[in-house]
Amino acid sequence: MCGGLHWFFEGYFVLHHASLAGDQSLRAQLWKEYALSDSRYLTSDPFMLCVEGLTVVVHGTLSFATAAIIVNDTDLPTGSSGLRLVLQIVISTAHLFGVLLYYGTLLFQEALQGTSHCRPEFLYRWVYFGAMNAPWVVVPVCK
Repeated sequence: MCGGLHWFFEGYFVLHHASLAGDQSLRAQLWKEYALSDSRYLTSDPFMLCVEGLTVVVHGTLSFATAAIIVNDTDLPTGSSGLRLVLQIVISTAHLFGVLLYYGTLLFQEALQGTSHCRPEFLYRWVYFGAMNAPWVVVPVCK
């Protein structure tokens, strides 16, 4: 699921960010809805493109590789469990770092510049921006 979200959902943003506002496809509509919680997604913000691009390539690929090792663990040499654990630590740390940068850039900009890319309504601020990104913090910390 994690790799799929990164490759197919976030990958869509990276490939189509410039035309997202006028796109009527389902994935574009989902991104436009999410952009109500963070308008940087509709402005081709360089930070968003960098962090999402790295997320697609690195996080997505490592997520699929980790899942493949877990599924095929019985067919791999005995050292595969060690590789699985290393990949889980790497991907969990990468997710944690990525979401902390994501939260941090928005919150620091609010604190230092007094501007916000996030709408203040509960749904957009706390459900979309906060809760929908919380698993990328909670899961690595709890693992």
